Amino acid sequence: MQIGTGTSGSGMSSLLLFRTLQHSGDAQKQQFAKQPQMQREIDYFLENAKKIESPEDFFKDRRLMQVALGAFGLEQELNYTARIKTIMTEDPAAKESLVNRMAEPRYKQISEAFDFSGSGVEKLKDEKFLKEITDKYLTNQFEKNLGGGNESLREAAYFRRKVAEVAEDGDIYKLMGDKVLRSVITDTLRIPKEIVNQSLERQAKVIESKVKPEDFKDPAFVDKFIARFLTQKDAEAQLANMGGGSFGSSGQIALQLLQGGNLNILV
Repeated sequence: MQIGTGTSGSGMSSLLLFRTLQHSGDAQKQQFAKQPQMQREIDYFLENAKKIESPEDFFKDRRLMQVALGAFGLEQELNYTARIKTIMTEDPAAKESLVNRMAEPRYKQISEAFDFSGSGVEKLKDEKFLKEITDKYLTNQFEKNLGGGNESLREAAYFRRKVAEVAEDGDIYKLMGDKVLRSVITDTLRIPKEIVNQSLERQAKVIESKVKPEDFKDPAFVDKFIARFLTQKDAEAQLANMGGGSFGSSGQIALQLLQGGNLNILV
């Protein structure tokens, strides 16, 4: 099921589609949840996770792992079972644990959530916990399918859902540690990707010269930031696809933004 289409599909801009989804997203998510494949994966997890007798058995079941990892947006780890096994079984409170050497905060989140190191498979016997995991899985899969797989829409939806939470204590390094949040912030502020070659301290200084973590606690600011992000992404897509055809008004506005025009999106 493709949930809308972006600039490369029907011609509707990612920003317009995103705003439409803000009003109809809950209903579309409910419809998405009714898809047979989604129902099968969720039902399988709810029925079989509680039967697991050891963390080792859990890691051997690829379908259980797919839902667990997908709940935290870590689907790519399905191909790195040794690493994710270490991350999820070592004590996250121990400084020497691998999870504490990973910049991406979602690794620690999944480790703490399942708590294999502290309580074994006890959490898997808790139906409320299993439901929380499948709810997160559904949310991430829904976002993944926005705009027929439009990555910018997925990132925008994730950003809107998570940024205030991650920015709560004003730690710029937590924002930088989340791959998606970092990508949206640096792309929107047009910070060159080559900045990764600089020290973390230098990267943080550059970002904070343009935006503060506290800014993301304001929902209105977040919405304006997302509007700028999606406008730029639409402009990039239109510029990439231009072949002598007309460049619509939305593209002209986006192009103005990319060229440094002041659209007063951020205040």
